Amino acid sequence: MTTQPTFTGTPDDWWENAEPITHAEAQERNMGDWYIARVTSRTWDGSESRARYTISTPSKLPNREKADAAYGSQGIAERVRRLIHMPEEVPAWKLAEMVTAEVPGKGPERHPWMRNANGRWRLLSDARINVNDASMAELNPRPAVVVETQDLV
Repeated sequence: MTTQPTFTGTPDDWWENAEPITHAEAQERNMGDWYIARVTSRTWDGSESRARYTISTPSKLPNREKADAAYGSQGIAERVRRLIHMPEEVPAWKLAEMVTAEVPGKGPERHPWMRNANGRWRLLSDARINVNDASMAELNPRPAVVVETQDLV
């Protein structure tokens, strides 16, 4: 049985005790980690209202190249901090760009799938079929590599 994180104090206390992270880390967050984001808004008279907080965990693997290109790795994020660092072991198929896996409702036969830019998996033989990582995990995925060969005839 794993232990669940326990928070004491107020959300303001959680924010103060959370780890500052860079803009790139805030844009593309680590699987398994918990993040706290501070949301503020202005009142009708222009003053800042009391801060609200959201707690979240990412649902897809980070794209570090995208984050570094968009935000650079320098600079501390002002509105997002890491609340809990819980490294998650990432299966090899989640890191692959192509896998072979079953098709929902079609039995144990394996078919090639590719990862879309949005993080979902698309069946190569029928682009209308796409699934998220949680659904893909149920389809028995295995990393795949396409190797091009030349006929030596």
